[in-house]
Amino acid sequence: MIPLVVSLARNALDCENVSLSAAVGLVALATNLGVAFLLGIVAHLAWERVGEGGEGDDRL
Repeated sequence: MIPLVVSLARNALDCENVSLSAAVGLVALATNLGVAFLLGIVAHLAWERVGEGGEGDDRL
């Protein structure tokens, strides 16, 4: 994994438009964080439901 990251970093630095490479990297980072956040919410809700013994929420 590390050699891949180093290779991508070298390619980004060799690129003529470094700002474009940085923008693509930031978009990828934001996308990954967003997906991780959503998966965390789903896991949290599933864990709460398991903790209740599979019963639904009667407060609604």
